Amino acid sequence: MADVIFVKGNIIAQGKCGSARAIGAGFPEDMSEKWISQKHNVEIHEGDLYLSDKNPLVPYCYYCATEAVSADIIGGLCIECSPDVCLNIFSKEIENLKKMIEIEIKDISIKNILMRQIYISVIGVLENFLLGMLKSLVLGDKRIFEMFVEQSGIKIPLKDVVSDINIFDIIRQNINSINAHQIQSGGVIRKYYKRVLSIDFPDTSKLEEYIEERHILVHRNGMVSDYSWDYKEITKEKIIALMLESNKFVNDIYSKLYRYIVNWNTVM
Repeated sequence: MADVIFVKGNIIAQGKCGSARAIGAGFPEDMSEKWISQKHNVEIHEGDLYLSDKNPLVPYCYYCATEAVSADIIGGLCIECSPDVCLNIFSKEIENLKKMIEIEIKDISIKNILMRQIYISVIGVLENFLLGMLKSLVLGDKRIFEMFVEQSGIKIPLKDVVSDINIFDIIRQNINSINAHQIQSGGVIRKYYKRVLSIDFPDTSKLEEYIEERHILVHRNGMVSDYSWDYKEITKEKIIALMLESNKFVNDIYSKLYRYIVNWNTVM
């Protein structure tokens, strides 16, 4: 089976067409020869490639077009972000949140609300990284996919197997439903990283404290007591400390997963 499908033309989606590891456009025509020389199994498609439910994407394959990639229907192409994209999104979002801290607001009460929301968002960005990285590796590597199915205990009804329901969509939905802020020992997301990706998280004691504080901000709007209208104070220094701890945590996870990431990036 090919691991690279090289299209000398456009890739066009007409309706739902499943999932692939990645898809890209604008490749030079001689790129296929380079991949063949690197021992990749390359299938060359002459002319435009039309994708549909009758001619779906091949899971775990890279699709490369010399021209453009287009989707005639929103959601027609269902492609996973690479691990590097997950890391870049995390870094970019943290940088944007840093800029928000410096926004000048004269009304102190409004400024305090903004600081609480920034704090909440930092935790959200961290959770998105953990889910995005897991989703990228599970849906982009057959061996990891099979391990995830085994460890998650997902039971796929026979009616779904024989219907046009995409099995990868079922797995994607399952990953999206994981509680990603349960990073403590025994936490759900931590178990998946341990059992499926064979890595453990670094010391999360500080992050766990930040996440607990986030719960107060989200579920109690920052109110610290049932008997007063006092709000938990979120300072610039506290947000920066949270960002630094989150960066350290993410970099540790990325380095431990590097052996998988190298494999994911073999072609692109």
